[in-house]
Amino acid sequence: MTDAGASGAGQGAGRNGPGSGGRRRGAGAAGLGLSDAHISGNERRTGSVHAVTHRNGELVQVKARGGSVGGGGGQRAKIAGFSRQSRRRLLYLLASIDQEASGLPRFVTLTYPGKDWESYATNMKRHLDNFHRWLTYHHPRASAIWRLEMQKRGAPHFHLLVFGVAFLDCLRVAETWWHIVGSGQESHLQAGTQVKGCSRWREATSYMAKYMAKPQEDAAEVHELWKLPGRFWGVWGDKNLPVYPEYWSLTYEAAVRFRRILRGHAKSRGYRLRGGLSVTSFLPQAAAERALRFCQAHKVPLSTQNTRPAESERRL
Repeated sequence: MTDAGASGAGQGAGRNGPGSGGRRRGAGAAGLGLSDAHISGNERRTGSVHAVTHRNGELVQVKARGGSVGGGGGQRAKIAGFSRQSRRRLLYLLASIDQEASGLPRFVTLTYPGKDWESYATNMKRHLDNFHRWLTYHHPRASAIWRLEMQKRGAPHFHLLVFGVAFLDCLRVAETWWHIVGSGQESHLQAGTQVKGCSRWREATSYMAKYMAKPQEDAAEVHELWKLPGRFWGVWGDKNLPVYPEYWSLTYEAAVRFRRILRGHAKSRGYRLRGGLSVTSFLPQAAAERALRFCQAHKVPLSTQNTRPAESERRL
C-alpha cells in the first residue's frame, strides 16, 4: 500500500493504543487477521483499464471499466444543429482512419444555385442520397464522409471526403449534381461543384479541420428548412473505410502514467484533456505505442481482439 496509508495507520495506533480508552479503527478486522488497507476509495481501481490505438491513425483512447463507471445512451432527441458532441464524434472518426490503407482522399463540395435556392434545397437530403447512389454505382469500393453546412446566405452545401477512388472526373460530378438538383441554371452547372485532390495527408487534415469539423457559423437569416434538418454528417460505405482499432491492457498505475503523457502532449498542442481516467487524445500511433510500452502496457493479441470496431464505437 502507499506510504500515506501506512503513515495513517501508524498515527491511528498512537492515538488509540492499549492505554487509551478510544476505540481502535478496524479492530474487528485486525482481530480476525484481516486487513482493509487494500480497499481503495476510488472504485475505478477495481475495474479493468484498456487503451485503444488505431492502426496508422491518430486517435488514442483510455477507457476504464468497472467500479462506478456506468453506461450512457438512451434515445436521442431530434437533431436541430451540429452539436459539440456530434462534432467530437466526427473528429474521432477522422482521426481513427488508417492513413496508409485509405490512401489520399478526394475533396468534393456540392452547392445549390444562387438564384431560388430555397425551392431546391427543401429536398437536400434526397439530392445527397441520389448522389450517393451515383457514386456507389460507378465506384463500388468507395467510401465517403459527408458534412452538411449552412452558408451565411442560409443555403445548404455539402462537403465530402471520398476514399477509395483513384480518379474522380470533375465534369461528370458537376453534370450529375446539376441533373440531380434540376435547377437548369447554367451558372449552377459551372460553379455548383468542386473536386480537389491532395498530395499528402497533412492537406487532408487541414481540410478536415477547416471544412468538415468546423463549428456551424451563424447565418444572416435562418431558413425554415434548418429547424429540423436531420443529421449533419454521416458515412457512406463504412465497411470500405479502413479503421482498425488495437487494444492494450493496462494496470491502474500504468493508465495513470499514460494519461499524464497524453495530457502533456495535449498541453504542448494548445488544448486540454478533461475527465478522469478515461480520456481521448490525438497522437500518431507510433508515438502512442512507444508511450504505452514505456508505461509497461501489454498489447492484446490479434487473435483475441476484433479487427473492426464495435458497433457502439462506430455509432455516429
